[in-house]
Amino acid sequence: MSPTWRRILLLAALTGVVVWSLRLAQTPPDAGDAGDTVAAVHRRPARPPVAPPHQALVLAASTPVSRLGRTMQRNLFPRQAWLANRAPKAPVAAKAPEAPPLPFTYVGRWKSAGQTTYYLAAGHQVYSAQIGQVLASDWLLSASRGQTLDFVYGPLQQTRSLRMGDRLAENPPSVQPAPAGQ
Repeated sequence: MSPTWRRILLLAALTGVVVWSLRLAQTPPDAGDAGDTVAAVHRRPARPPVAPPHQALVLAASTPVSRLGRTMQRNLFPRQAWLANRAPKAPVAAKAPEAPPLPFTYVGRWKSAGQTTYYLAAGHQVYSAQIGQVLASDWLLSASRGQTLDFVYGPLQQTRSLRMGDRLAENPPSVQPAPAGQ
């Protein structure tokens, strides 16, 4: 299709649309199709009627000043934010420093001539310690009470306890022999 024919076709289409629009604008609403019935829509007025200026002055004069002050102080252009308003966070109270978890695990003990040597592991290193000895430069083996060892963390003077023994060694499971013939 040549540009000349394209222009003629577009002009004809535009003319048809304009003629159709004018026809619709000039046709009265009752002259539509006889089969179509449209119910009337009742709408409320968009705004309440405004009192004339002299009545507004009388209303303002008869209204108490405290009520007027509240309505006149309303912010017509409030500050907008993309995020929801969040309450400011209360400052968090600093926690008292606390000793780190005990780095040792119990390996065993050896009693000889009234002295007990405890064997402890920390990572890949094994320590042999007696009561009153400092381990890993911060932990003092302070006491042995029953099945626990008490350690004092030097910088904070806080005590941590380590349970000694193996639960299986303390409470061995009862083993029953298998019945013969199976």
